[in-house]
Amino acid sequence: MNLLKNKAYINGEWVHAKTQSIFEVKNPRNGETLGTVPHMDASDAELAVEAASEAFKTWQDVTGEERARLLRKWAELVKENAEALAQILADETGKLDNEAKLEVVGLVTSIEFNAEEATRIQGEIPSSPLPGKKLLIERQPLGVVALISPWNFPLMLSLKKVATALAAGCTCVVKPPEDAPLSTLSAVQLAQDAGIPKGVINVVTCDRSNASQIGKIFCESKLVAGISFTGSTAIGKILYQQCGPHIKRISLELGGNFPFLVSNSANIDEAAQLGIQSKFFNCGQVCVSPNRFLVQEEVYDEFIDKFSEAIADIIPGEGLAPLINSTQFKRVCGIVEDAISKGANVIVGGQPAEDIGKLFYQPTLITEVTHEIQIYTEEVFGPVASVIKFKTEKEGVAMANDTEKGLGSYFFSQDVSQIFRVSRLLQNGVVWVNEGIFLPNKAPFGGVKESGIGREGSHHGIEDFTYIKFICIGSL
Repeated sequence: MNLLKNKAYINGEWVHAKTQSIFEVKNPRNGETLGTVPHMDASDAELAVEAASEAFKTWQDVTGEERARLLRKWAELVKENAEALAQILADETGKLDNEAKLEVVGLVTSIEFNAEEATRIQGEIPSSPLPGKKLLIERQPLGVVALISPWNFPLMLSLKKVATALAAGCTCVVKPPEDAPLSTLSAVQLAQDAGIPKGVINVVTCDRSNASQIGKIFCESKLVAGISFTGSTAIGKILYQQCGPHIKRISLELGGNFPFLVSNSANIDEAAQLGIQSKFFNCGQVCVSPNRFLVQEEVYDEFIDKFSEAIADIIPGEGLAPLINSTQFKRVCGIVEDAISKGANVIVGGQPAEDIGKLFYQPTLITEVTHEIQIYTEEVFGPVASVIKFKTEKEGVAMANDTEKGLGSYFFSQDVSQIFRVSRLLQNGVVWVNEGIFLPNKAPFGGVKESGIGREGSHHGIEDFTYIKFICIGSL
């Protein structure tokens, strides 16, 4: 617990808010207060941006090899303190122990991957169309980047962005989620211990009431070169608009409405099993959680039988985490109530699990869902699955694409021709075929349509933190 911090981190120092204001962080499982952190405002954010800007003057010239060494040292310290980090993460999010441990492992591998990529940022030397000239194309770091992450994977999403930014040669200001800032602060303590210079990483904490003003500072400050945001589409649109007048680089990983498409040729046992794993991981509070299970009519009954049986075996509190806060809990309750009022059929669950705790909800399966029902068009972000029948492949693909979101999709089929055909037709940035959630660091992750712009992971992710410079040398 020596990693548990109660201050923010600016210019290499652990600091309070200028106003000395604080807010509480609570455990969603039992409502107990875990600690307090500074409730900062725009003036604190400006200080953090200034510190990052000053640090960039020297950090941008640190070699890729040295940045890689520091990142590897950070990864080693995270690995050594994995148990403590996982405990802090589980306490502030309510995650199951194994889910928290997986997130810490994911952070380690992400930092290690970005350490490798720090030495692989490459340019080009194209041939000149005229003699006596040398053409050079190189990538340079953007500068100061502001990083905003959500509460569902607060450790992984915050620090993956940090590792990528640092590998590219950027400095950063991080705003962790108000519901779960503690694990981010703990991991940044380890970054400090690893020797990452002051001002390269800065962390500004606040509760919801000040989040918008801090976000506005990030978007409007002349010292901030780019924004990377993971969160809701609604907030992403606001940030996009605020960055517009400044033509600021922005990367947005926004909400999804993941279809889970099961064809007649699918292995139904496999589809049901992977559907359970993908849907109820972290209580369904995952941007890649399947939202609409679209099942072809010939296998519909078989899938419902196997899927509902597996859902009924999930025990809230043991195999299912709580929802993060009362707002999210009320939203899930409202979505189920809306479905029932409009004629949907609840097969399993459909009620709060109040005997376990205030924020627990029963794993739920709903059928007879139509386009007019909220769950069809909106991402649930909770332990509620809806199953919808379709007749033909064309109809199934049309239903899968019938959304303004395009983050990703799941597709199950044993027909090779169909796999390639449907994968091409699905309007998503990610398509998993006969697979559950699988996000290796080598894969670029991001969406199309209203699910965002830019990518995280792979060399594409690190390139989002750079700009291309063309240099022409004449008179040679």
